[in-house]
Amino acid sequence: PEAILRIPPIGEKPQKMIGIVQGFIHNDQMVLKWKPSIATADGYVVEWCVDSDIEACEISWQHIPNSTEWTPPKGTFQPFKCYNISVYPLYDNNVGAHYSTQAYIEEGRPQHGPKAKAETLGKHEVTLRWEKIPKDKRNGFITNYTIVYKAYNENLMTETVSPDVLEYTLKSLQSNTLYNVYITANTKAGRTKGTSINVSTLKFDEGDIAMMVPAAVITLLLIIIGITCLHKKHKLKRVFWPEIGRAH
Repeated sequence: PEAILRIPPIGEKPQKMIGIVQGFIHNDQMVLKWKPSIATADGYVVEWCVDSDIEACEISWQHIPNSTEWTPPKGTFQPFKCYNISVYPLYDNNVGAHYSTQAYIEEGRPQHGPKAKAETLGKHEVTLRWEKIPKDKRNGFITNYTIVYKAYNENLMTETVSPDVLEYTLKSLQSNTLYNVYITANTKAGRTKGTSINVSTLKFDEGDIAMMVPAAVITLLLIIIGITCLHKKHKLKRVFWPEIGRAH
């Protein structure tokens, strides 16, 4: 359609005319609603594209004349893909400040879970690190991660962290013990298990070693002194108990 492009002067700030944008699913269709601010708009432009690491952001848009609600035609949005959606208000041949949100038409389980890596090993703790699930593999909004770990003949233990956390330290573990660990990535549609790894806590920590070294040194010195004394037994005997000549 025919349109007018207005280039604003440098430093001009667009007027904020939209307070919030919300997307929800109704009858298997995306419905977008927004709340205008005090200023009255002449209409709106809805703009959208796929949020992807591998696909280019090919922008599509639609003009909405007199409504604060928009239901796109079926097939506009694909399931398991995240969309960046922006709403621009129009007024007096000007474009106001846009409001953006993200939405899925349908969510699913992530295509794969995160692979944990042990960064730091201690006597009673292990620090794990993992990477974000790529955008195109998430299939939905990651709500949280669950760390699952278990030692032989012990109960399964779990820790749940927020989606922005990519490092976590498991504490109160048994020393010198092998644990099996994996992490699940969770969306509202379900969870996907990542690759399992085995990690072993240490038998001694730095504090133990710091205490053992002086004790070992002292023990070694006592052994050396003992061996020296045995080798010089006769010399020491003559020094401390010299022979006294017999009287004639």
